Amino acid sequence: MMIVKALTVLQGLQCSWGPTTCTEEPAPVIDLTIRRNAGEGLRFLSSRPHSTNDDLQIAVTNYSPPGMDALKVLEGWYNSDKGVWDTTGWWNSANCLQVIADYCSVDRRLVDDHIGMFNNTLIQAPRVNLGEIKIRQQGRVQTVKARDVPPPNGFLNGFYDDEGWWALAWIRVFDVTYDPRYLQTSAFIYEDMKAGGSPCGGIWWDKSHSSQVAIANELFLSVAASLANRADALNDTSRNKAYYHDTALKQWDWFLQSGLVNGDGLVNDGLDNDTCTNNHETVFTYNQGVVLGALVELYRAAPNPSYINFALSIAHSAIDHLSDENGILTEPCDRTGYCDVTGAQFKGVFIRNLPPLYYASADAKIKEFVQRNAASILANDTNDKGQMGAHWAGPIDDEPNASTHSSAMDALVAAVAIE
Repeated sequence: MMIVKALTVLQGLQCSWGPTTCTEEPAPVIDLTIRRNAGEGLRFLSSRPHSTNDDLQIAVTNYSPPGMDALKVLEGWYNSDKGVWDTTGWWNSANCLQVIADYCSVDRRLVDDHIGMFNNTLIQAPRVNLGEIKIRQQGRVQTVKARDVPPPNGFLNGFYDDEGWWALAWIRVFDVTYDPRYLQTSAFIYEDMKAGGSPCGGIWWDKSHSSQVAIANELFLSVAASLANRADALNDTSRNKAYYHDTALKQWDWFLQSGLVNGDGLVNDGLDNDTCTNNHETVFTYNQGVVLGALVELYRAAPNPSYINFALSIAHSAIDHLSDENGILTEPCDRTGYCDVTGAQFKGVFIRNLPPLYYASADAKIKEFVQRNAASILANDTNDKGQMGAHWAGPIDDEPNASTHSSAMDALVAAVAIE
């Protein structure tokens, strides 16, 4: 019965998201789910000389595929015994999971091949959800093992942003599998995030109450809005659409008033704990991305053009301010020549949230930006093993990992979805 309920919800979302003919008037918003059957899927070049951007072919599907499949490379880092990805961290593994679910949504033939991986991750990953402490210094995060933190519980730990990444990933897995276990997992995570309220409004970054950061609050907003659009599949009358939607609206109203958005129309890293004002710390790409997906979900829940307009203003500001002279997205760590597994994940988060916004707005600037970045990755940031690095403009890192590769793969999936 629960599966039937989930299918009914997804069919309804399908109608409102995609460019299909529906019996009801569809809202002009699309998610990646069940949009198309991609022909060849995503592939990359195993070897290609470094190119100038003037030489790039913008259509990703025009690249010949002499190498391995990008998806297979990412799967090569998957540790089935642990249910997470080797060479990267706990929250990064949630992003690896999400890019695979997103890929399945644009090529439905891949779903059956990944049912086992999704199920295995749900079961195995909590066993390696170790107690950790993360230290923030001007937006940079260092993760170390520690004992004096709340004991992990499933996909819960001491950090609300970690929880949010897993909640969004399981929502995307639900979208392609219709299995309500994954949505129930997200709803369970949501309840823990909801309990993390801070004196400044919004939620804390961590359960030690050390920081109030943009990313945790954007993730909470996105999870709440996403669950509002799928609440019927939970089959819980006490937690219906209004239950999640009301929280999302309150969170968005707070975010608008928080001062997190600076004069350039970009989201800074967080708030000062004492003054509850913008801390004017680093502008990271992922802080510009999660809010886009959240606003599209809010629009889908209750159409209001202001959501899309605000999302477009952030997206355009990010494209204008955070790209190099050739229009390729950059992270502050790119300018140092080295991105750790944290910084390497950020750009993919931004670009994966652009296709839903594109289908809500038909914004040509977004489409060109996605295609240009995907093309640069294929031409300039892929090694002879098919592994993709952190610096999308090139050159390729000496040692790509699951973080750099999954982030770059977000761009390739976005390019196929937006084509």
